[in-house]
Amino acid sequence: MSNVIKINHIVNNTIKNIYVFAGSIDINSESPWNLKNGDTVFSPKELENIKEQNITVTILNGFIHSDDTISTVKTKIIKYTELRISTSELYLFGITTKKLNPSVLYNQLTQNDTLKLTKERLCHLLLNIINIKCDDTNIQSVC
Repeated sequence: MSNVIKINHIVNNTIKNIYVFAGSIDINSESPWNLKNGDTVFSPKELENIKEQNITVTILNGFIHSDDTISTVKTKIIKYTELRISTSELYLFGITTKKLNPSVLYNQLTQNDTLKLTKERLCHLLLNIINIKCDDTNIQSVC
């Protein structure tokens, strides 16, 4: 499923629309959003959420590349989705899975021991770590 990027438009913690940047890749919206090679765009959990929450899915004829800058990604989102907002009004975030190295993490938080590790600094980090699968949509943020 390379080169197909899904972007959720979230308002008040609710997904309003899912924009699929597919470019010239042919997606069959009849057999739930399958590619010609048999790959699916959405996981079974995502399909369930789309149906349950009645989320609109829009297939767009544009590409977002892995080497695009944040500014370029924001510009493409506005161009292809026709959202009436500026790039400074867009907040982008992603969810990835990776193991954290405590030593590296400490050095990042303290900028190699030039800053003090405070509760506030630690809380900012912890609020960005979630212990769920990427398909889960109900995320609580408390510290």
